[in-house]
Amino acid sequence: MESKKPQKTQTDRLEEMKKLIEQSKDMTSIQPLLFPLEELGDEDISFDSNIFNDIADPDKSHRLYFTMQRMLVDNLPRGKENKPLRQQVYDQKNLFLNRGKALDKNGIRHSSGQMTYISTFLEPAFNVTANWVKSGGGPMHIFMAFYDLNKANGFSLES
Repeated sequence: MESKKPQKTQTDRLEEMKKLIEQSKDMTSIQPLLFPLEELGDEDISFDSNIFNDIADPDKSHRLYFTMQRMLVDNLPRGKENKPLRQQVYDQKNLFLNRGKALDKNGIRHSSGQMTYISTFLEPAFNVTANWVKSGGGPMHIFMAFYDLNKANGFSLES
């Protein structure tokens, strides 16, 4: 035996919605504050307003990131014996590009430096690398340039 529900008309649905809305007005809730008001002071809510101007441009990001990477590969010392030195430079570069996000205990960053903000991170990193190549600096110069950028932004490889 099939029991069919009567089909609701548009008017029935609207009436039901009005009724539900009226009921919901009687059941208002107030979320408790996370912090008592007296504990709140003048909080530092400053941020870089450039992020509002920073739109995603995958082509530009790709070009900047891989040109910078190529400059590093071409100008850092080569060879197996220099891999730890190169890795130190790459770690500082990646820390900056990933806005301070370091590798976790499993060696995973959970972030991609290739898709970072262009004007606030990718372009400055590219400029640091290009200036390093132009000046003929050594590995310590590029390491310190990224280290100083990280330090200025409060980024550290230390957990």
